[in-house]
Amino acid sequence: MPLMYEHAPDIDSNWHIGIGASIPASHKEAVYGAALPDGFRLHLLGSGEYARLRVQGGEAGLRGALSWLLNDWLPTSGYELGEGLCLFERLQFSPFVAPDQTLVDILLPVEALV
Repeated sequence: MPLMYEHAPDIDSNWHIGIGASIPASHKEAVYGAALPDGFRLHLLGSGEYARLRVQGGEAGLRGALSWLLNDWLPTSGYELGEGLCLFERLQFSPFVAPDQTLVDILLPVEALV
């Protein structure tokens, strides 16, 4: 699955807006060869396994949740960190829901230990 994103100007200048899509094999060559507007990038996301952690209540809890996922859960899970990007998928967000009802899934690429 490719991901296109453009840098989102914010206080820390380190968040991105992404659009994920599955692309049929018959269209991949055309997509990868397409010219993208300035500031956009195309990334291929792996089709492997991802650990998913759902966080409710806004972005303030994301750093702690990711830290727990990497430092507490992962070492005892039977998995190791896989190749690819850690993704944040916004499921419910303001202004469409109250701030304490926002939902974000953290998707961490993992591979089973052998």
